[in-house]
Amino acid sequence: MPRSHKKHLAAALTACLGALAYTVSKVDLARDGELGMPGFPAPAEAYATVANVETAQLANAALGLLMALVALLLLRLPGTPLGSVFGCDHQMSRVRSLSQIIEARR
Repeated sequence: MPRSHKKHLAAALTACLGALAYTVSKVDLARDGELGMPGFPAPAEAYATVANVETAQLANAALGLLMALVALLLLRLPGTPLGSVFGCDHQMSRVRSLSQIIEARR
C-alpha cells in the first residue's frame, strides 16, 4: 500500500474513532442526566434552557454516529466513485445516464 493511502486510512480511522468517542461520552452523560462534556460540566443556568437533558444528549450522540459514518466514507480512496463503496456501481451509471438525458433535453 502506498504511503499516501496509509496516511489517508490513518486520517479516516482517526476521525471515525474520535466521533465514536464523542458518541460514547454523550451516551454516558445522557445516562447520568448531565450537560456538557466529560470533565467540563455545563453551568447550572444551561439546564434551564434544555427541556430534557437525556434527549438532548442522545441527539448529540446520534450526531456523533453520523460523524463516524461520514468518517468511514472517507476510507474510500480518492477518485473512487462513492457507488463502488456501497457496491452499487450500476446505480451510479444509471444516475449518470439520467443526468445526461436531462442535460440533452435542455
